[in-house]
Amino acid sequence: MRKLLIIILGLSALWSGYWYVGSSAVEGGITTWLSQQRGGGLNAQYSTLKTRGFPNRFDTTIKDVTLSSPRGDIIWSLPFFQIFALSYQPNHIIAALPKEQTLRLASESISITSEQMKASVVFEAGTSLALDRTSVVIDDIKLNSTRGWATSIQSANFATRQTDIRENAHDVAMTVTDYRPPKGFMAQFDPNATLPGFIETVSLMVTLGFDGKWDRFALEGPQPQLMDLQLDDLQLSWGGIDLSAKGSLLVDLNGHLNGQIDIDAKGWRRLVQVAVDAGLLRPNISGTIENLLQQMAEISGDSDTLSAPLKFENSSMSFGPIPLGPAPRLIRR
Repeated sequence: MRKLLIIILGLSALWSGYWYVGSSAVEGGITTWLSQQRGGGLNAQYSTLKTRGFPNRFDTTIKDVTLSSPRGDIIWSLPFFQIFALSYQPNHIIAALPKEQTLRLASESISITSEQMKASVVFEAGTSLALDRTSVVIDDIKLNSTRGWATSIQSANFATRQTDIRENAHDVAMTVTDYRPPKGFMAQFDPNATLPGFIETVSLMVTLGFDGKWDRFALEGPQPQLMDLQLDDLQLSWGGIDLSAKGSLLVDLNGHLNGQIDIDAKGWRRLVQVAVDAGLLRPNISGTIENLLQQMAEISGDSDTLSAPLKFENSSMSFGPIPLGPAPRLIRR
């Protein structure tokens, strides 16, 4: 019995030492990172930084956090920022943000409120800390500006994970429900209120292939470059308009896109009217465009659903037979 007690006390002492060293390393790492950001253009200030949670957790709370740009024209203020990790699984980190935050820009101040804003990051075991998976959950977020505009999202979920069948590729999934754009934007984009003032749902499933790993070395040196994109599913529902898309794109060494995204648009006629109202399509050619789209829709057998490929080729893009002009180009760093 005495030997057992000695063993238990010895193990407890070892674990206590491990927790103390680990918590000190966590605090030191965060403090060092915040200090290093000053040289990289980010000024970070806070009142206290404490780690608690003995014996099984590293729960770090940073209070009265202010992050600002060098010129002070961008200031992000939070009453606290929390980072959680299990002491026996330190490569899984959870971050929690407060329900109230403030973002100050050069000419306005934006209050940010939410019911929940949390993020989770899991790294591979090892010194390189290669990214394994992430997730972000946001509930009932509202932004209100001193310039009079407001926007909100009922819920937003974002997640990534390394793809098992490919090296240096990540699956990305996102879902947004009940997004309400600012009324000023809606007044310009849809002045005749053809569409409701909120987008019901947006969802995305895509696989991104890179030429290297996302790890701590990527943050310190050249970042991995996007090589290809496999769009498995994109869905958008907005006031009777249902868009879906899937396809794949390759990115060449100059950042040009090549490939095809197949798009199905149900209720597409309302999009034509919105494009005219927003000044994106001249009224004198809207009839011609609508007739052409009508012919494309009839080919698919459902005149209310437009199915056509969005093609990227030779630095240009087109929607079916309609040329759209130069294609966007990705900036490589």
